[in-house]
Amino acid sequence: IFKGNSDNCMNCHTEKKFSLDLIYHHPVKEGKMDCFDCHPIHQSAGKMKSKHMANDQCIKCHEQMRGPWVYEHEALKDGCTVCHDVHGSPNNKMLKENSPNLCLKCHFDASRHQTIGIYSHTSPLNPKERTNCLGCHMEIHGSNFSRALRHR
Repeated sequence: IFKGNSDNCMNCHTEKKFSLDLIYHHPVKEGKMDCFDCHPIHQSAGKMKSKHMANDQCIKCHEQMRGPWVYEHEALKDGCTVCHDVHGSPNNKMLKENSPNLCLKCHFDASRHQTIGIYSHTSPLNPKERTNCLGCHMEIHGSNFSRALRHR
């Protein structure tokens, strides 16, 4: 059972209902929010008209992710859904994939194998060491201190 009118939504949007069953999901089933918290009821088919509108919906609850930052992650320009599956995911933070796979979709150049930017990432990308990008690049949305999106 879902809060408010979300039950009505789930009658047709079964793929979203199943996403909300994944381990990391927005708390619709728990009754802490409903579909209309993100999907305005008077908008055609409940879809976001633009990535900026979708980001604005996310920022309503996730204010700490809003900049401005001196160094903003370029992915933010393409919208939150580039990295996050907003209904639910098997990955922490509702990421579409775990790091480094998600990061390497944009930050990989086959001609410069394991070089990202101007730095070699041979050791950090070693799967045997089970490291990920967020071990060093913690300010993933943006930073006021580091172009590499790190802490001070």
